[in-house]
Amino acid sequence: MIIKAAIGAVGLAIGAASFANTDQLPNDTCKVPFDNTPVGCFPGAISAGSSENSQGFRNYAVKQFYALNWPVTDISSREPDLSKSPAPFDISVWQTWQTKTDLTKGSKPVLTAQNKQEIADILKSLNIAQSQTFAKHLEYLHDTDIPDQDHQPLVAIDKSKLHFEVYYNDVAVNDLSNFAKNNYQFTTGSTSDAKRGAIVAKGAWRVIPKSEYSTIDQFHTSLACIYSDTNTCNIQVVGLAGLHIANKMNPLQSTETNCEGLTCKNIKISEWSWTTFEHYQNAPSVASKSDFSNIDKTVSWLLYDNSKIDQNIKNCTKEELLALDNANCVVNQIPKSASTSAQIIRFQPSDRNFKVENLSEKVCKGSGLSSLDYSSCLTILAYTETPNVSPLQNYRLIENVWVDTRGNILPAYSGKNAVDKIIRNSSMEPFDRSVSQDNLDCAACHRHAKYDGMFTVPSIIKGDK
Repeated sequence: MIIKAAIGAVGLAIGAASFANTDQLPNDTCKVPFDNTPVGCFPGAISAGSSENSQGFRNYAVKQFYALNWPVTDISSREPDLSKSPAPFDISVWQTWQTKTDLTKGSKPVLTAQNKQEIADILKSLNIAQSQTFAKHLEYLHDTDIPDQDHQPLVAIDKSKLHFEVYYNDVAVNDLSNFAKNNYQFTTGSTSDAKRGAIVAKGAWRVIPKSEYSTIDQFHTSLACIYSDTNTCNIQVVGLAGLHIANKMNPLQSTETNCEGLTCKNIKISEWSWTTFEHYQNAPSVASKSDFSNIDKTVSWLLYDNSKIDQNIKNCTKEELLALDNANCVVNQIPKSASTSAQIIRFQPSDRNFKVENLSEKVCKGSGLSSLDYSSCLTILAYTETPNVSPLQNYRLIENVWVDTRGNILPAYSGKNAVDKIIRNSSMEPFDRSVSQDNLDCAACHRHAKYDGMFTVPSIIKGDK
């Protein structure tokens, strides 16, 4: 029963019907409130009146996070169960979408009798019944290459590699099946004529070893079949490290009459928004020597080794400031060996007054929050008020970027220091450490990425990896 359901959840054909994308639009049974309350639906695009500022986009991104992470009960229908509230061991709506592996017709392992027993043993150790939704879904994770790097893995401190997958809602899948006919355009969502636009989500998953099952409730988790070219399953429990959501919708209508330079190149990716959510324990935030000294050593960071603090102070700072250009600094640099654990820090931008990892219910109810801090606090405050203690409260909004109809990338940062302009995504663009055209923002990264799951779609349709 487990195997049939798990395979059925992912073995879907292009164009298969999905209730999730329709039911997640506001209707009589699911209305989007004005307050910060998690619900299972969200608008088809930015509503009029909030589209001209970054706060409007961030509010939209948070409501999208709530809805896409709404629990499903019937995995085959992929429909959010509006009668439930988020809780540990949920399977979220976006996990039931078709994946890049599905679209490229990549082969998946057939589960063996040993795999079935491993699944049963894990469920027993976690005290989860085989009838529960969590027991009926498997993530099939093959790709350990960072999406924007050339065959480069991201190795956690415990030496395990992170796994990546791209997920497409049914609108995006239907668009891809008629891509040439639609002039290589994705459907744009809207609120006036309520409809869902194309959504592409990218997930970064970490392996949670049996020795850490006591901390499993800190992550949004799933059972996973991790496999390589040998096409055999290694059954593991995995936790979500990062979720990157791209949505085709109606953003601000630009009043410019002409585009110039990069804006012209961006027109083909206009009306997309990108939002990154990450687990707060991925990496510490650092902007200075004192930040290195004050890293919380009680936290077992996923991507940063606390024993390297003194070494990084010596090699990665100059005159009290962060200096990644120093010759011996390895922070946020591709390791020389593919098996070497990464040393990743989060950049602390000037538009935050608090470090991402220091945000808490107490801090969020206090004063001194910047606009970005406030947006990152929304999920903390919302999930602590839900009936069940959901691990989703441990995920933080990192930032939101969008492209208007004339190709302008917004918000147009004029930050006080260079790191304000570097992509802030520790789990999917971890080795970005300098300002360049390729990593100024999400749009530029997707435009240039060699293996991107969105804008290299003609290759995806042909089956190229």
